[in-house]
Amino acid sequence: MEFSFELYNWLDKIYQEPVYIVTACIFGIPLLMIAIALFAKPLTSRASSKVQYTVNILLYVPLIITWFAGFALSVPMLVQPFSEVDGIRIFLMICTIYLCVFMFCLLNMTLLSNWMRDGIETINQRIAAKRER
Repeated sequence: MEFSFELYNWLDKIYQEPVYIVTACIFGIPLLMIAIALFAKPLTSRASSKVQYTVNILLYVPLIITWFAGFALSVPMLVQPFSEVDGIRIFLMICTIYLCVFMFCLLNMTLLSNWMRDGIETINQRIAAKRER
């Protein structure tokens, strides 16, 4: 029995046509965030607010930043279709961006959670001040 290399034909398509990675970056990451939200919401509904902040920071912040960075990286690839950047390189760049942002969020968890909590409190205070007027 021989090992079939037809399994890796999708890598050749990605290598030859980076449009697949560009569209996956532009449309796939928001769909991934929606799918994660559907599955993570019931799992964290019984957890404390601190656990919910942690889950939100570790799941959504890296994905949102990766989406913006990948979008900024991918749009020039669509404008210049004859650029000589392979799809695999774009994929590795997006994965590197995600891993770097995820590690940043993981290592600076307390700072980010305090920053988010303070930001939400100031927004709530502004809304309350506008309602009082």
